Amino acid sequence: MEDDAFVPIPIVKSYTDAECLQLPTPNRLGASLTETITGRRSRRDYNGTSLSLIQLSTLLRHASGVTGFVPGYRYTRLPLRSFPSHGGLQAPEVYLSVQAVDGLPTGIYHYRAIEHALEPLTSGNHSQRLCTLAFDESYVECSAVVFLITGYYERLRWKYGERAYRFMCIDAGFLGENLYLVAEALGLGACAISGFAQDGVEELLGIDGKEEIALMLLTVGVRQDVKKVSTEVEHLE
Repeated sequence: MEDDAFVPIPIVKSYTDAECLQLPTPNRLGASLTETITGRRSRRDYNGTSLSLIQLSTLLRHASGVTGFVPGYRYTRLPLRSFPSHGGLQAPEVYLSVQAVDGLPTGIYHYRAIEHALEPLTSGNHSQRLCTLAFDESYVECSAVVFLITGYYERLRWKYGERAYRFMCIDAGFLGENLYLVAEALGLGACAISGFAQDGVEELLGIDGKEEIALMLLTVGVRQDVKKVSTEVEHLE
C-alpha cells in the first residue's frame, strides 16, 4: 500500500503484537445456491460438539475472506471481500470466541482476512460471559464459535459523514447473511443476536465503542439434527 493513500483510516486492521495463526486451505462449498437459500433458518439447537479447523477456515474464507485485489483510493492492492461494502471500505471487523474447534485453543481471536489467519487476543473459554452478555441465551454456551461483528465507524465517516452509521450497519448485515449462508451450506447451524450488552462486548474486545462499535453476535454450532460434516471434500486452490 502506498504511504500517501487517500484513505485516512487503514482499510485492514491487525494486531502487530499478536501471533498470526495461519488457517488451513478451505473447502469448496458443495451445496447449491437454491438449496442453501431456501434451507436457511436461524438455528439455535446445537449438540455441543466441536467444529473442525477446516470447517472454520471454510466458513471464514467464504463469508468474509479476500476474493481479489484492485487499485483504488491510491492503494495499489485494495482488497475485495466476499461481502459488499459501501465504497469498498469494509467497515465490519470479524472477531471470534472459539469455544469448541478441533486443534484451536479456546479464546478470543481477530480474523486477519488478507492472510486468512487468526490473531489470538485473549485466552480461555468466554462462553459463560458471552451468554450473560446476551441476556442468558443458553445456546450461546452450546455453540462452537461465537462471531463478534464490529463496525469500524471511522473507516466510513471521513467519506460519508452522518450517513456512515447507517452504511456501517448495512455492511454488517451483508456479512451476517454470508455467515448464515455458508453455515447452512456446511450443514451447520447459525443464529444472529442483536440483543446484547454492547458495552460489555466492547470491553471484552478492547475496543472503544466510538471509532469501533460492537454490532452483532452470531453463534455457529453443530446442529442437533445433523451429524458432524465430513471435511474430506475438494479443497480450494
